[in-house]
Amino acid sequence: MIKTSLKAIYLSLSFTIGVLLFYVTIKIYSVPIFSKVENDVVNVSVLQQLNYLNAALKNGAADQMQKVYPEGYFFTHVLYGLSWCDFLAPVSHQSKLYKEGISEITATLQQLELPKSKAIFNPNLPLQYGAFYVGWSNYLLAKKLQLQLPPERDTLDIQLFKTNCQQLFNAYQKQAIPYLESYEYAIWPADNMLCLASLSLHDQLFTPQYQTFLQNKIQQIVKHLDNNTQLIAHSVLPDDGSVKEGPRGSSQSLMLCLLPSIDSALAKHQFKRYKECFLSNRFGLMGIREYPKGVYGSGDIDSGPVILGIGGAASIVGTRAMAANNDWQLYGLMRQNMEALGFPITKNGQKYYLNGTITVADAFIVWVNAINNQPNKTKKVSFRWQFHLFQLLIGLILLIAWRWIRFVP
Repeated sequence: MIKTSLKAIYLSLSFTIGVLLFYVTIKIYSVPIFSKVENDVVNVSVLQQLNYLNAALKNGAADQMQKVYPEGYFFTHVLYGLSWCDFLAPVSHQSKLYKEGISEITATLQQLELPKSKAIFNPNLPLQYGAFYVGWSNYLLAKKLQLQLPPERDTLDIQLFKTNCQQLFNAYQKQAIPYLESYEYAIWPADNMLCLASLSLHDQLFTPQYQTFLQNKIQQIVKHLDNNTQLIAHSVLPDDGSVKEGPRGSSQSLMLCLLPSIDSALAKHQFKRYKECFLSNRFGLMGIREYPKGVYGSGDIDSGPVILGIGGAASIVGTRAMAANNDWQLYGLMRQNMEALGFPITKNGQKYYLNGTITVADAFIVWVNAINNQPNKTKKVSFRWQFHLFQLLIGLILLIAWRWIRFVP
């Protein structure tokens, strides 16, 4: 009786493990599919993800995310808009797809202006609504303007963008420390990177106005790096800008998506240290730690789940950071990990991950995938021998277990 039960448990378990390993094996060698839409070659997977998010947002997914995450409504919308910006970069401006995308970006910017988007942000901070709200919303507006040709730009968009930039500049001028508050007495450098990135984009789009300011700001930031890692801190104290919490993978990944457009020299230094401190291998799959090597901690609302030290948010956004810093080989490896572990489903022209239960995760993943918008950016990934050694080890353990069960009385 015991032997029969053990056999049943073994067969069920080994079948499940075998199916999972087979599925992951296929997915870790997947590559993005590019195909022609109208006269443009586009990343079809990204278009399918955008289709899914479009439908999900219309069905109130952002409101559901707000019940789970402090900025769930805002984040889901802004990442959807930013993903359209990347996706449209190589698309003809005369195509229906381009016009549809611009319409979606414009609608997203309107959503960000709604009272419920601003509800959790303090209008009485030195920078009205704080660095998080202004940083992300102004960065999206900057990316829209960057995408458009000058004759296509709405004069109201231009006026609003320039006003926001001036308000950012004025708020920074009043600060003795390098950063602005996101919430009262709460400062996260990652939010400030969005602010600085939008100022940098201003000077690419219009008459340069903020270059000296940005150079001085970078010098200030360098003086406030974490002593142990020489990386930008996760959070700082509002009185003197000193480190409150040291570097974390989730915020480092986000900042490194933006730093190359602000200061290439600092980005190069930070990216090197980031990989040294946070890039790790688990069972032959690369991921980003939530805490630096030698430091251990649990997950929170910023990090998402932390499993064996690897952060969910850190690894997803870290995938985009690899591409933003021109490490397309690692981008390819980590993008494939998302495909393997996110269990994507594609049907009816829509693609979503984790059964569509966490819409904000889908929004982050499409933003990560959208940076790969041209076929020649896709790199072939080498044989994943470490992962396959892990598979062989699992197989060996299962074989030993089966031989043991055979001798059970």
